[in-house]
Amino acid sequence: MILVQLFFLGFFLFNLLLIYKNGGIKSNFAYSFVLGTYALFCFITPISFYFQERYEIHGNFVGDYFESGMQIYLISLIALSVGYFLVRTDKIERVEKEYQYSHRLVSLLFYFVFGMILVNLSLSGVSVLSLFDLSSTTAISLYRTNIGFSNYLSAFSDSLIAVLIIAYIFKTPRTNFLIWVILSFFLFLLLGFRYRILLTLIGIFIIFYFRNRLNLSMFIKILALSGSFFYLMIFISENRRSIFFRRFDEVSLPFIDYSEYKFYKDENPLLFESQNFLTDLSVIKYYKTSDVSYDYGTTIFLYPIVRALPASFFENNEKPYPPPNLKTIQDSYGTVTGYYSGSAVTNIIEFYMSFGVMGSIGLMLLFGSIIGKMENRVNYKDPLSLTFYVIVTISFFQYISRGYFPQYVNNLAYILIPYFILYYFSRKTLKE
Repeated sequence: MILVQLFFLGFFLFNLLLIYKNGGIKSNFAYSFVLGTYALFCFITPISFYFQERYEIHGNFVGDYFESGMQIYLISLIALSVGYFLVRTDKIERVEKEYQYSHRLVSLLFYFVFGMILVNLSLSGVSVLSLFDLSSTTAISLYRTNIGFSNYLSAFSDSLIAVLIIAYIFKTPRTNFLIWVILSFFLFLLLGFRYRILLTLIGIFIIFYFRNRLNLSMFIKILALSGSFFYLMIFISENRRSIFFRRFDEVSLPFIDYSEYKFYKDENPLLFESQNFLTDLSVIKYYKTSDVSYDYGTTIFLYPIVRALPASFFENNEKPYPPPNLKTIQDSYGTVTGYYSGSAVTNIIEFYMSFGVMGSIGLMLLFGSIIGKMENRVNYKDPLSLTFYVIVTISFFQYISRGYFPQYVNNLAYILIPYFILYYFSRKTLKE
């Protein structure tokens, strides 16, 4: 196990060297971001669990598979790196572009998307006004029904992320922007969509990074923003149930106030939120100790279509559910608690469930190539190009941490809707 850890450390250090030699982090930001995400989920958290001797998840002991899991991670990440640097070039001529841009368009985008979410809740029987009444228990019913009237309308919550990013890139008036952020984050918290807050903040941080030169002042700002961002995410994660149910007296301050209501009181919040590794090990153990077969891409390639189609396309108006990979995750624990836990795998293990180790290697090679191609084509001086780049980059975090491609495709489609609307109208107003 120690040898694997050393190889991992060498892998990350070597990649830092390659990034430095290929223009630095700013010229390889998407790849650096993805690599950093994998460092958390596939190295830092697993190593922490190893030294803490935490070998169990939902009653399933997985300690015998730590080394196997780390080995699969390592060869998969090597494939990611090879795929990226094989296609990475920097030959694009980055010409600055400006647009005859109307803030009215972004305003219309925001109120349209926000309105669609409220319409969805209203059609499900929720009083829209009660949403903003902090003494109301509407949040309880929302949390239990989770979706509202329509999956298709509910997914516009992802579009709201893109609208906020667009507003920041195109410098929407500060007052408008702050009001939109407050309204959006309030709705995200109410609906239980904390990851949408996370993606929005990451997107804003990326734009801030690209717009500013790195000096001492910039470094201090980045450090302060990163610290605030990290603390806000931990605060939201620890208190989301108290906020959902409007039990504000139970809200606690992470690392300062640990109340008796916190459901993982003795857990490191960061490790708790990145514990996919244990679920991954549960799946690996299941494959090694049972006769379960790979799904040969059924979940990855077929179920995005199943998810997009209305239920009326299927017999008895019921979609075939759950997908094979999701069923494998549920069954892997061997316990009732694990079956209903909803714990996620990383995308590396989703690839593993499709085609085994060769699937993890091949599909991670493809993933790295996609990131490299996107990096080759981005024009940081073009607001539209930067918008697309930021949106897709932050979406990678969700896919890596949730490991469910059908959901990722659905979320990506909705988060790109505002971008394509902006693209359609803005290209006509390009200043030559």
